[in-house]
Amino acid sequence: MAKEAKEVDDELATKRVNPIVDHGLGTVIIILIVRFFWFLYDVRAEQPELATWFAGALVATVVAITVITRASLMFGLLVSRLRSGEWLPVECRNPLASKVAQHKFKDQAWQLAVHATMSAWELRLLLQHRQWWDDPASC
Repeated sequence: MAKEAKEVDDELATKRVNPIVDHGLGTVIIILIVRFFWFLYDVRAEQPELATWFAGALVATVVAITVITRASLMFGLLVSRLRSGEWLPVECRNPLASKVAQHKFKDQAWQLAVHATMSAWELRLLLQHRQWWDDPASC
């Protein structure tokens, strides 16, 4: 039985990372995560309301990421499957057929959602505080 070839992303912008650097950065990330949870434990004891709000925001963020990535993938696959006309070159039909393309699409959709949400929030803040336009030092 032949092994299936693993799909590889040919468009990677970076080369493989040195294993020492990779493990070193992984260790730093683990230390930061441990320190972060230690900080949360201290905040929980001193400011329980802030810790509760943070935990709620963290859960809401995970739910939003999941909903946006799944909904965008469903929409993307629908549009991708509709690109099947004879007028399209064969290599351009169903662009989300591969798992790598689907993963990239989900990541881009999440980034688009973040940027659109933050832009809308900034616009809301600027419109609520119109004095900023005339006197930027007022913020």
